[in-house]
Amino acid sequence: MTTIIISILKKYWSYLLISLLAVVIYFMFGTIKAKNAEIIRKTSNIEVLNSEFQKYKVESTIKINGKDSTIQLNAAKINSLSYTVSEFEQYRANDYQTIESLKLKLKNVVSVSNVSTHTEQQIITPTIKTDSTVCFNYNDPFISVSACSDSKNTKLYYSMTDSLTTVVNAIPKHKFLWWSWGIKAININILSKNPNTTFTYLDYIELKK
Repeated sequence: MTTIIISILKKYWSYLLISLLAVVIYFMFGTIKAKNAEIIRKTSNIEVLNSEFQKYKVESTIKINGKDSTIQLNAAKINSLSYTVSEFEQYRANDYQTIESLKLKLKNVVSVSNVSTHTEQQIITPTIKTDSTVCFNYNDPFISVSACSDSKNTKLYYSMTDSLTTVVNAIPKHKFLWWSWGIKAININILSKNPNTTFTYLDYIELKK
């Protein structure tokens, strides 16, 4: 049996060598490809960390007092960070604690986003005076405010509405005419439906499995 195996090896050694080299080259290319992808990921993270999120405006039509009105809404976008689970635990301790407080498993988390907003609005409305109080009421599609003041106290009530729309968008790596392929980056776009709301902070993190 040993003689037969040696005979086969002698006869087909060149084919076996070529097959072995092919396997080695395949794994080498796989390793190089993985290392290049890791370099691109970390380079992209550095670029995102050293850049500010972008603010922009979009037009929207709503009804105000029964009439269609065009308003400017604030939006913001930023490219995503890509962290491994261990990197996320190391660099995003606050987010990690939040995930734990929600009783979620980090290995099942796909992405995390943090958004901070600021809302301010100047209101001008008629006042209603009586002998002892001064009151006002104001309402629009985004805020409702009413207050009454006398010589001792001021009572104020308000409610505000807002909603955020989030769109995660893939940026193609290559484009030719009307074709596009590959993914260069992932970014998140957030739109506030309240025109008085602006964005003060935005980030978006994808967890690499």
